Amino acid sequence: MRKTYSDKLFTVNISKGTLDLNRDEAREIESFREIISRDKGGKVKGDADGRKKLFAKKELYYVYIMADWFNMYAILNDKRRHQRALEDTGLIRIEGWKPDQLIEDAILAYRNDMHELSPIAKAYLNSRSALDALGEDIALLNEYGTDLRNKIKDAKKIASDMDEYGEEKQKAEQALSNYLTKLNQNNKEVLNLTNTLPDRIDALDKLKVKLSKEDSERDEIIGGGHVHRREEPR
Repeated sequence: MRKTYSDKLFTVNISKGTLDLNRDEAREIESFREIISRDKGGKVKGDADGRKKLFAKKELYYVYIMADWFNMYAILNDKRRHQRALEDTGLIRIEGWKPDQLIEDAILAYRNDMHELSPIAKAYLNSRSALDALGEDIALLNEYGTDLRNKIKDAKKIASDMDEYGEEKQKAEQALSNYLTKLNQNNKEVLNLTNTLPDRIDALDKLKVKLSKEDSERDEIIGGGHVHRREEPR
C-alpha cells in the first residue's frame, strides 16, 4: 500500500509508449508479474525473444492509463480513455489485442494499491471531471451555433431569391427569424458558461495546491515518472 498518491508504482517512457515497474514490491503483485512473464516476444519490433519485455511494458502502460485517477487521461470517459490508451501505448497496432481478464485484474490491483481517497482528492477529481464536461458542453454549443449559421445563410438566400412575396418566401423569412432567435439564445448560453470558467479554474487550482500539500509534493500532482508535468487539467 502506497503512503501517498505520488508514491508511484510505474515510470512511464512516453517516447517508447512503455512503462516500467517503479517499486520492487510492485513486482510482487500477481497480475503485474503474470503480464511480464507471459510476454514471450515477437509482438513488438526489437524484442523477438521477449527479453526486453516491450509488449508487457505496453500492456502495463495501458493499465496505468486506465487505472490511475490522477494522470492526464483521468478526465476522459471510459471509451475515450480506452482509445487514447490504445493509441499512446501502440497496442492499437498489435492485431487482435484487447484487454483480457488479466489486464482487468491488473487495473483493479493498481487501484487497490492507491489508498482510500481523501475528501480533497475526491473533490479535486470530481471538479476536474466537471470542468472537462463543461468544455465539451461549450464545444457542442459552438457546433450547434455553426449549424444555425449555415441554416440562416440558406434561409436568407431562399428568401432573397424570390421576387414575389408568396407562401414560400414567407416560410423562408419565418425560418430565418426562428434560426436567428435560436442563435441568439445559443450565444447567450455559451457566454454564460464561459463566464463561469475563471472561477472554476481558480477553484480547481486551489484544490490542486491543497492536494499537493496533502501528498507532501507541492509542485507535483500525481503522475507516472517524468510525465506528470503534462498531466494538468485542460
